[in-house]
Amino acid sequence: GGPISLNNFRGAYDRGGIVPSGGAEIEVTSVPKPSDLTSYIRSELKSTEQGGLEEAVENGKPGIRVTYTERLASDIQLVTTVFYIPRGAVLYKFYLTYRAGNRSEQDLKLLFGNVIAGAQLK
Repeated sequence: GGPISLNNFRGAYDRGGIVPSGGAEIEVTSVPKPSDLTSYIRSELKSTEQGGLEEAVENGKPGIRVTYTERLASDIQLVTTVFYIPRGAVLYKFYLTYRAGNRSEQDLKLLFGNVIAGAQLK
């Protein structure tokens, strides 16, 4: 019924609420589907330096994927991938966030895909 937040570090964020080194967080939420999805995404991510919007299919679910990096300090960068899935009157949003250079990056992406695959979207 509300946002879902999963992490592999028992909620022990680094100072300032930052995902710790080696940690990752997956968040899932939904909003009413906007009439112009592209404009909505660009507006939502306007303060980030993201790559382009990429139409993709994640485990059988078509949507739009965007990845961006935020520099928080000279030695701390967070990488976030957002996967937007419009379904009926709802826009589902899946976020994966981890520190740049995480040695488990490929495993995290696989897990993220599995979360999306297992999601029961209405």
